[in-house]
Amino acid sequence: MLDAEVESRFHALEHSAPAGFAAALRRLVQEGSDRELNRVNVLDFAARHGVDEEDAITGFVHAVRVGLFDL
Repeated sequence: MLDAEVESRFHALEHSAPAGFAAALRRLVQEGSDRELNRVNVLDFAARHGVDEEDAITGFVHAVRVGLFDL
């Protein structure tokens, strides 16, 4: 379970990122190891989660903007 602040950020991401990206990222955040979260390879993430590469790149840019990730 994610705290209220993180849930709020995911809600914002759902409205700004490509369809399906927020759900895939939510799974990574909830189920991924610390190493996976600290070293995200966007193209690998796209392949593993069935997300278009361009959508993954766009999605991570939006995730940075809403404060879920740092570049």
